[in-house]
Amino acid sequence: MKGLVQAGALIVVVGLLLWKPWSSDKSVPTGSDGEVTKSADSGKSAPNDVDAGVQAEGRADKGKPVAKPGSEFYAKREQLLVRLDAAKNCQTSGDCVSTEDDPRAGMFEQEKRLVEALQSIQNLYASEQFEDDELAAITGEYLASPLGRAQYQAVEMMQQQAPNRQNAETLLRKLDDSYDTKVMELALDELARYPELNESIDDLFVKNLRTGSFYVSRTIAEGITPYLNQDNLARYESTLAELPPQSAKARLLSAAIERYKKSSQ
Repeated sequence: MKGLVQAGALIVVVGLLLWKPWSSDKSVPTGSDGEVTKSADSGKSAPNDVDAGVQAEGRADKGKPVAKPGSEFYAKREQLLVRLDAAKNCQTSGDCVSTEDDPRAGMFEQEKRLVEALQSIQNLYASEQFEDDELAAITGEYLASPLGRAQYQAVEMMQQQAPNRQNAETLLRKLDDSYDTKVMELALDELARYPELNESIDDLFVKNLRTGSFYVSRTIAEGITPYLNQDNLARYESTLAELPPQSAKARLLSAAIERYKKSSQ
């Protein structure tokens, strides 16, 4: 009997020595539960040496960073900023050249390089679950880009960060005369995070429903249900009454209003 007691005590001691908490090595911030981001261009080139080891394993935390990354992060970021700056100036430097046969070749090459550099910067930050004023400033700059794919990439970057009112206002201004349905569709998801800008958002949507391009106005009408509320419902119903009744945007807006009414009963 005494031997059994001693053996049991030994097992307990060994178990206590081997056990350690689940998260003792490295904490994982809340929110790292998905893929980094979809590409604005499914045909992007493979990452180069600068990107090695940078691919993110989760969606960036939208809260405050747990800790600043190490020196390796800042060294990689500096390389990527140099690449982004080179892409920004590649038409004037002669690296992105147009030809008589294709006068827009230089612009398309610049757009491609910008998107690749922005994706690499986004992946670098996401891999560290980190964001800062530098990332917000880069995002804001390219939200205002006249190049559609670069602007789209900036909206994707914006989605990975904590809400930033200044960047949201920049996006609203640039969407005022947008003809890019892909950017507008992505913006419909992002702008829902800014209820304090509801009035400006409604102004943008109503203007585009009335006078916007065919595809952009249709995109807004189709995705507007989450933005409807008791305060703006009458305004959208009034807008609906002004639209050609058989138009696609009128049918989509009418359906969105009906969905909202049913959900709010």
